[in-house]
Amino acid sequence: MRLSRGGKKAIHAKPPDGGWGWIIVICCFFNMMMIVGVIYSFGICLSYWKEDLGISTSVAAGVNSSLPAIVLLTNLIGEYLSRRFGERIVMFIGGLLGSCAFISASFSTHVAHLYITISFLLGVGYGLVFHPSIVMTAYYFKERYGLANGFVFAGSGVGWILLPLLERFLIDQYSWKGMFLILGGITLNICVISRLMRPIVVKAQDDKHNLEIEKSDGEANKNLYKNDIDNDDNDLVEETSFTYADQRVDAHSKKAGCRWVMIKCIKHSSLWYMFSDIRRTIIIVVVGLMGMGNYAVVSHLPYRATVSGVSKENTAYLISAMGFGSLVARILQGWLTDKKYVSVRTLFIISLLVTGIYSVLSTLSNSFAWLLTFAIIFGVGNGIFNPILVVYIRELVDTKLSTALAVAYAALGLTSVFAGVFTGWLYDSTGNYDVSFYFAGGALILSGLLLCLDPLLLRWKDVKMKKLDVDSC
Repeated sequence: MRLSRGGKKAIHAKPPDGGWGWIIVICCFFNMMMIVGVIYSFGICLSYWKEDLGISTSVAAGVNSSLPAIVLLTNLIGEYLSRRFGERIVMFIGGLLGSCAFISASFSTHVAHLYITISFLLGVGYGLVFHPSIVMTAYYFKERYGLANGFVFAGSGVGWILLPLLERFLIDQYSWKGMFLILGGITLNICVISRLMRPIVVKAQDDKHNLEIEKSDGEANKNLYKNDIDNDDNDLVEETSFTYADQRVDAHSKKAGCRWVMIKCIKHSSLWYMFSDIRRTIIIVVVGLMGMGNYAVVSHLPYRATVSGVSKENTAYLISAMGFGSLVARILQGWLTDKKYVSVRTLFIISLLVTGIYSVLSTLSNSFAWLLTFAIIFGVGNGIFNPILVVYIRELVDTKLSTALAVAYAALGLTSVFAGVFTGWLYDSTGNYDVSFYFAGGALILSGLLLCLDPLLLRWKDVKMKKLDVDSC
């Protein structure tokens, strides 16, 4: 519904911190269970793909690592589509694409088929589901956002526990191709769930005519993202007008007008926003390093256990143990941050440093007991730094959460694909996983150390602002 001309003021509905929001939490819980569970459990398939398709470790790992990369990069597309059409339609299309990808992959006879169906098509489908699943909770919760977000991301831990065991069972019964067919049917449920993703109604009030118009779905989402646009956009509309009948541009000049429009587009882009501030730039670097360390471990731990003599059945238990630790930590961190027992930044730093140190120490032994202990500890760390990233970015950017998350998860995706392939190449080159896990641990430790710079940067900005105030006086 369009607003009439006049003094318009967008009034955002106050997040209810409950009510239908808990239905949204349950829906997003299932989505995260499927997306993260599938991504983190595909390491089980590595040995089967090598045997059946005759490919190297790095090529097989490329399928695994490309999937989260495409999922997270699609966030940039999902953010725009959600703004344009609403979260429900975007999630529906994503679920349909994901189901078609799994069904098509069940007929694969070459590794190229896996790259097209699993890496690309499934990645795009799950990416379109992922973005609405992480932002819808923020619309419904404010005071209890940490807890609600923790429950949503707990779906990742549940999927991490259940999906490896389910996939292990399905592979034994129907082979990995039959497993894909069944996962395609399960993924189709996302299309049903998407219909429950009701956006918050946004009321826009017309000051001149004292009218109040309610909007929902895609139009509501436009207002939800309204704060992402600066007042300069109004200048762009007012100062540049297009007369299509005469096919001419009414601006100072065509050349100057085009250059001015390009500058405005760049300034309002997501990348400009995130990299125009030193604190936001550092968080993107931290996210990239976090993605490298995290996915290097998750994608290669199952195969590392297999080549070390651990049975394939116990390999599935390793992944589930990692998921169990992640599940407990995801719920616990939400409670801790909501109660203010520990700051978001402190918990974020501790989780990165601990997981990085234990990734390096994991190379001391390849016994099942030692790898199981490492899997649980790493799962706990993962269960803290993955969901708390959203809370931390929300505190950092405030109103531009969707834009910031899209760029952050794109960086996470790019570094994930590099980490998976690079650690596979390191194994092929050295014949063991020691160097690969040194690399993973080092990336996580470095990300934690970089995050320690944030309070110093914040203090520096405060001093700079005070100095400017004094100079202006």
